[in-house]
Amino acid sequence: MARGIEAVDFWRDFHPACNSREFPEAAKLRTSIVEIPCHQDLTLKTMAAMVSVVRDVLATEVKPARADSHGTREVAGYAV
Repeated sequence: MARGIEAVDFWRDFHPACNSREFPEAAKLRTSIVEIPCHQDLTLKTMAAMVSVVRDVLATEVKPARADSHGTREVAGYAV
Protein backbone atom coordinates (compact mmCIF):
# COMPACT_ATOMS: atom_id res chain seq x y z
CA MET A 1 0.00 0.00 0.00
CA ALA A 2 2.85 2.38 0.83
CA ARG A 3 4.06 2.04 -2.76
CA GLY A 4 0.64 2.42 -4.36
CA ILE A 5 -0.26 -1.23 -4.95
CA GLU A 6 -3.19 -2.92 -3.23
CA ALA A 7 -1.50 -6.22 -2.42
CA VAL A 8 -3.77 -8.97 -1.18
CA ASP A 9 -3.26 -11.47 1.62
CA PHE A 10 -6.08 -13.62 0.33
CA TRP A 11 -5.12 -17.16 1.26
CA ARG A 12 -2.75 -17.04 4.23
CA ASP A 13 -4.95 -19.25 6.40
CA PHE A 14 -5.98 -22.83 5.71
CA HIS A 15 -9.60 -23.85 5.92
CA PRO A 16 -10.33 -24.88 9.54
CA ALA A 17 -11.03 -28.46 8.42
CA CYS A 18 -7.59 -28.76 6.79
CA ASN A 19 -4.52 -29.62 8.85
CA SER A 20 -1.70 -27.40 7.56
CA ARG A 21 0.95 -29.83 8.86
CA GLU A 22 -0.22 -32.33 6.23
CA PHE A 23 0.66 -29.89 3.44
CA PRO A 24 3.99 -28.19 4.33
CA GLU A 25 4.64 -26.99 0.76
CA ALA A 26 1.28 -25.25 0.62
CA ALA A 27 1.85 -23.84 4.11
CA LYS A 28 5.14 -22.30 2.98
CA LEU A 29 3.53 -20.77 -0.09
CA ARG A 30 0.67 -19.39 1.97
CA THR A 31 3.11 -17.44 4.17
CA SER A 32 5.47 -16.28 1.43
CA ILE A 33 3.30 -15.15 -1.48
CA VAL A 34 1.73 -11.73 -1.86
CA GLU A 35 -0.89 -11.35 -4.54
CA ILE A 36 -0.80 -8.23 -6.68
CA PRO A 37 -3.63 -6.96 -8.88
CA CYS A 38 -4.10 -8.84 -12.14
CA HIS A 39 -7.25 -8.13 -14.14
CA GLN A 40 -8.45 -6.86 -17.50
CA ASP A 41 -8.80 -3.24 -16.40
CA LEU A 42 -5.07 -2.71 -15.74
CA THR A 43 -3.36 -0.53 -18.30
CA LEU A 44 0.13 -1.21 -19.66
CA LYS A 45 1.32 1.88 -17.79
CA THR A 46 -0.11 0.56 -14.49
CA MET A 47 1.38 -2.90 -15.04
CA ALA A 48 4.79 -1.40 -15.84
CA ALA A 49 4.61 0.66 -12.64
CA MET A 50 3.77 -2.47 -10.61
CA VAL A 51 6.68 -4.35 -12.17
CA SER A 52 8.97 -1.49 -11.23
CA VAL A 53 7.76 -1.51 -7.62
CA VAL A 54 8.08 -5.30 -7.29
CA ARG A 55 11.59 -5.26 -8.73
CA ASP A 56 12.57 -2.40 -6.44
CA VAL A 57 11.22 -4.17 -3.37
CA LEU A 58 12.96 -7.42 -4.31
CA ALA A 59 16.24 -5.62 -4.96
CA THR A 60 16.19 -3.76 -1.64
CA GLU A 61 14.49 -6.18 0.74
CA VAL A 62 15.72 -9.60 -0.37
CA LYS A 63 19.17 -11.15 -0.62
CA PRO A 64 20.89 -10.47 -3.96
CA ALA A 65 19.50 -12.61 -6.77
CA ARG A 66 21.55 -15.19 -8.64
CA ALA A 67 21.22 -15.37 -12.42
CA ASP A 68 21.52 -18.64 -14.34
CA SER A 69 22.85 -19.05 -17.89
CA HIS A 70 19.44 -18.08 -19.30
CA GLY A 71 19.27 -14.82 -17.37
CA THR A 72 16.61 -16.15 -15.01
CA ARG A 73 17.14 -14.81 -11.53
CA GLU A 74 16.30 -16.59 -8.32
CA VAL A 75 14.97 -14.38 -5.56
CA ALA A 76 14.05 -15.85 -2.21
CA GLY A 77 13.88 -19.28 -3.80
CA TYR A 78 11.63 -18.25 -6.70
CA ALA A 79 12.52 -17.75 -10.37
CA VAL A 80 11.88 -14.23 -11.61
